[in-house]
Amino acid sequence: MLDDPVADPATRALVEVTRALLHAYRNPKMLTPNRVMVLADQFDVLLQPNNPLGEDDVGALWRYVLTVFGPDSPLHDMIVDAVSRRAKEMYTTIADQLRAEGRLAGLSEGRAAGLSEGRVLGRPKR
Repeated sequence: MLDDPVADPATRALVEVTRALLHAYRNPKMLTPNRVMVLADQFDVLLQPNNPLGEDDVGALWRYVLTVFGPDSPLHDMIVDAVSRRAKEMYTTIADQLRAEGRLAGLSEGRAAGLSEGRVLGRPKR
């Protein structure tokens, strides 16, 4: 895909990284360190100033990496280690956002469970 002479560089980069990550979901061994280095360069192509959706594209890719591969996956670490500082900063921001969203969801679920348990035990609602 990267040698497609018709598509613009940002489109080629987005399609290539997306395709590789989707394929890696079922075939993680296909993403070798050399392949990841090629893909890491594509994150920077997406973050070029002339690509108006670049940060949104990279953000979506990072969310996919975080949710599908998880922070304990060797593939996850290989991808994060290979990207540039700017792409890594985006990753950190998105990871922090997802952790915060998870904490809020956990708090909401905990409160709901506590209220429900209080009703079951006959305690009055506050």
